[in-house]
Order: sequence, then structure tokens, then C-alpha cells
Amino acid sequence: MRKITLIFAALLVVSNAFCQLQLDENSNTDIYRDSDGTCNIGNEVDPGWDPGNFAPNFLLGISFTLEEPGTLSSINIVGNDSGALAQMAVYNDAFDGPNDLVASSGTNTMVSGIVTFPVTETLLPPGDYWVMAVYNITGDHSNADFNSTDVPIYYASHTFGDPMPENASDFGLYYAGGLLYFLDIECELGVNDNISNLASIYPNPANDIVNLSLPTSIEIEKATLFNLLGKDVGVTITNNTLDVSDLSVGVYILSIQTSEGTITKRIIKN
Repeated sequence: MRKITLIFAALLVVSNAFCQLQLDENSNTDIYRDSDGTCNIGNEVDPGWDPGNFAPNFLLGISFTLEEPGTLSSINIVGNDSGALAQMAVYNDAFDGPNDLVASSGTNTMVSGIVTFPVTETLLPPGDYWVMAVYNITGDHSNADFNSTDVPIYYASHTFGDPMPENASDFGLYYAGGLLYFLDIECELGVNDNISNLASIYPNPANDIVNLSLPTSIEIEKATLFNLLGKDVGVTITNNTLDVSDLSVGVYILSIQTSEGTITKRIIKN
């Protein structure tokens, strides 16, 4: 059961059990889309916030919204030169809180500027994602905004260096602000628009079989069907068809790597 008692959270803040910080109410929905096909989400630029005081061994994070499918390649912090070690993780969302672990990083040292934590490339469906970090020592590892008190922050006691929790449904919640964290994401839709226009998926919605039509000059190298939690559901393409008869009703994301680029299509299962 999630801890949502504000009095308890306030006591933790006073005792410096986790960082004392706040965030502008709109910063957790910032979307960045560049001409090179990236659609990073989060806070990539420090607007002049004050240093945040972070305690060690507390996993702490905030959510950001991804509006279209994309491939995650790294988790990032706009850091201060504290010399601390940090680890980061990404969780998907369930009922406006962090749920299952999507990606986690190794360690990196906090320096001044962007600190990058590479992760295994992971396709993220549209939705909310919780970006979290844990540090090995106390310090002003990154800046924070102290001007808002209505942005949800989730946290958990977590020993630095241990594997990230696989599920965050029992993480605590308090309302304060946010963090200079962001995800490096390459957009799946729109990056290869010309190729996508050449691909035809039918019928869609589908009951049993989905057919894929591509020009003969384009070779399919790999195809993966994901649910909206970003998990591979195990359906593969055989002779340009997918058997979706055993899938639950819902929306799925088909990612097709071809000789000409990546195609991403939404599939609806009736």
C-alpha cells in the first residue's frame, strides 16, 4: 500500500531522509522533440534552481510524459560537481505512480553538467514514466526548484549498489517538487515517415491475424510486438503475418526494423 500521509512525508523532509526540493508545476510534462528525431522527456536545462540536498540510499524520482513511442538509450541528470556516485532507473506508471522497472543503469560520477547513464535500448510506448536516482553520499548533487508544493515525488529506502527494485508499488509518496532528470529517447514515429507510409497493416483492429505489406525492396530484419507496459508479448512475424489470436484485447506497439529504417505501428486487438 502506498504511503500517502503528508505528515509522515514532512517529517522525512525535515530529517533530511531524502532531498529537500520542489519543482515548477509544469516541469513534469516538458517534452523535447528535436529535428534529429529525438523526443527527450524531462528537464534538460537548469533554469537557475537552487542546490538540492540529497541523502544517500534513497531512491527518489518524478514522472514525465512520453507522447509517442520511442527508444530509450540513456537516463540523465543535470549534475553538480559533488563527486558522488549515482545510479538511475525508469519505472512505468500505474494509477499515477511508479509500477514495474523498465530500465536501470550502472554507476556514474556526479560532475558539473549532464551526467549520462547508458541503459540497454528499450522501446517505450506512450505514457508516463518515473525517472529515479539513488546516491552513495549526502550532498548537493543536482539543483532543484523550491517554488512549488504540488508535484508528486515517489521514494524508497534503497541501499546504493543493490539491484533496483523490480516493482515500485509500495514506494512512498510526498508532494514537493522535482528534479533535473531526463530521458534520452529517439522517436519511433515520425523519424522514418517515408518508410512508414510504405508499410500497410491490415486488418487493424484485428481479431486473429494481422498482415504486413511492404515493398519487396525493403527487408524485415527484426519485428517485436510490445504491450503498453513496454513488454515483448512474444508474437513474431511469419511470412509477413502475426498471429494475435491469443493476445488480450487492447492496444499494442509493433516495432519493425528494416533494411531502410525502423517502422512503428499501433495494433488494436479486438
